[in-house]
Amino acid sequence: MKKKMIGLLAATMLVGMSVGAAEDVERNYTPEEGTGWLAVEINGEAVEFEYSGSTKGMTGTTYNFKSDDFTMALVFNKKLVVGEEMDTNAIAQIEIMSSETSSAGYYFAKKAAGKDVVSTVTLEESEAEGITQGVFTVTVPTADRYVNDNRPGMLPELELTEGEFCFFE
Repeated sequence: MKKKMIGLLAATMLVGMSVGAAEDVERNYTPEEGTGWLAVEINGEAVEFEYSGSTKGMTGTTYNFKSDDFTMALVFNKKLVVGEEMDTNAIAQIEIMSSETSSAGYYFAKKAAGKDVVSTVTLEESEAEGITQGVFTVTVPTADRYVNDNRPGMLPELELTEGEFCFFE
């Protein structure tokens, strides 16, 4: 009986240490060129994205991120200033494809006449030139249209909170 109790106690301690270690993820704030990350809570669940590149266009630069269950493309407002928080429309456009079972589908928000993107972004001073880093929150509604074979999202919106990013184009 004592051996079982000791084994159970040891297993409990191991699980506790694993959970603590997962919460204390060491972030790389000096990524190499072409790499980076984005961490965010989507509807309360922590999701880690990997930077997968960018594309320059007329509306700005689109930054692409991928995780196991999501792909994300976002365009920051060109008026963002390092060290200053920008509210509504800080993210000019965001597109999310979810293959996660509870939210599967296509989510999209874009600044347009009479339509705002509910978002907040603060760019932070980076340690090296060429690195973009900051924090953000954004609400992305489900798409109300079909795009190729993609279907509108299952949920009315995705709430992205506690967002942080750091990448080197």
